Amino acid sequence: MCVRACKSACIAVVFPQDLLEKGLAANNFAMLGLGDIVIPGIFIALLLRFDVRCVFCYVLQVLS
Repeated sequence: MCVRACKSACIAVVFPQDLLEKGLAANNFAMLGLGDIVIPGIFIALLLRFDVRCVFCYVLQVLS
């Protein structure tokens, strides 16, 4: 896949679904796209940032 200025980028992660049943001969694959990994990661990072801010504001109110 070509992305701006012809730099290659991984946009999907493919892993075998039947690895436990067939071992290395697995042939049934599942694919996770970039959006399945990045978007939830950004959401979790924003939630963490919000939680830290809330705790910081609470501590300031208690100490005042």
